Amino acid sequence: MRSGDDQRFRDALIVGSLLAPEGAGAYGTAMHWWGWTAGAEADDKVGSAGSACLMVTFIAPKRKQAMRPELLGVRFELVLIKPERMFGAVLLGEPGLRMRVTDPERTVVDVLDRSDLCGGVSAVAAALRAAWPALDLERLTAYLERFAGGTVPRRLGYVVERLGLLPPDDPLLARWRALIGSGYSLLERGGPAAGRFVRRWRLRVNVPELG
Repeated sequence: MRSGDDQRFRDALIVGSLLAPEGAGAYGTAMHWWGWTAGAEADDKVGSAGSACLMVTFIAPKRKQAMRPELLGVRFELVLIKPERMFGAVLLGEPGLRMRVTDPERTVVDVLDRSDLCGGVSAVAAALRAAWPALDLERLTAYLERFAGGTVPRRLGYVVERLGLLPPDDPLLARWRALIGSGYSLLERGGPAAGRFVRRWRLRVNVPELG
């Protein structure tokens, strides 16, 4: 980003952290913060009034109603999650200018859970390749266990193997497979019910470029 855009994005994260003090910047917003993508969720978007509008996405514990305020050309998308899933955030910045963002390992979990909030699984796969060398895989595995549910380990394991980031006999993949349970999930959330079935990960690969 240009320096002005970078400052605008940082300011949006600070404001978002004030609006959702128990939450954290997440999904495509966190991908953009960690430098894994050009930032589909953090690019200028056209708002309802026709002006350029920056959008950032935060997770926060469930409340009765989600708020989607727009302030000074920034749209804040609040995604409500179960309180027990509110973990893995880091506090950054100087006193008075604090921001909260999901850490790299939690960001991986989130983008595989909700690829629709960060440009789709193909964008997630590119981000995972960029993030991989610096990830703490033990922490990532602990987050998979804490997040609960078998869909994210299925998607992660398949994409990691598909990209050649770990060999099929790596013990870590066996730990992830132990979390997947029965039934099948789609690789792309909300995508078509099409594509081949991968029994090893109990996944239907509905994204041709990752087939």
